[in-house]
Amino acid sequence: TYIEEDKGNQVPVFDELSFFEDGRIEGNGINGKLGIVYNVDRALRIGISTETPTRYRVTEPSYVADLEYSYTLETSNFMRAESPELFYEYNIITPWRHSLSVGSVISRKGFIAARVDYKDYTQLRFDFGDDRDDRAFEELENNRIDSLFESSLTFSLGGELALENFRIRAGYGFEQSPYSSDQSDIQRLSGGLGWRGEN
Repeated sequence: TYIEEDKGNQVPVFDELSFFEDGRIEGNGINGKLGIVYNVDRALRIGISTETPTRYRVTEPSYVADLEYSYTLETSNFMRAESPELFYEYNIITPWRHSLSVGSVISRKGFIAARVDYKDYTQLRFDFGDDRDDRAFEELENNRIDSLFESSLTFSLGGELALENFRIRAGYGFEQSPYSSDQSDIQRLSGGLGWRGEN
């Protein structure tokens, strides 16, 4: 429920607005992952993997919305609009993900690992079914996806340093923006401390 009120009467016409939304979304999906790890030697390993698109079946078994609006224009007025109970069912297909990783153990002093992921977000797709009206809306939404998104790389680097029983961990992540018009890339830093006992 979203509410706006003009308790101090700062806006002469506007009194109060409330918007109520009630809905439930359910869904499930399936995908597959396949990968290979190759040990070059005891200290170095290389991995490659791919993840198939996830096909989600989404249902919104019930959705209602209600809007109430009070205003004063010479006299007090009240308006109300209520949606019928709606039912939605559709599919979402996510893009493929391809990954390359490298990891190395540095004698008994710790390890370091890096990973690069590639995803083409223009492969994201909606599937609304066979109805002609749904097909037109589906094509519109999928064309919007093509114009809004592009492919993206994600890079992560992390490691752990072992000092007797202490462990010091650090990580860095870079995620390229998937939006074609907004290049606000994301960078992340992380760290941690640990203690390793006899057991």
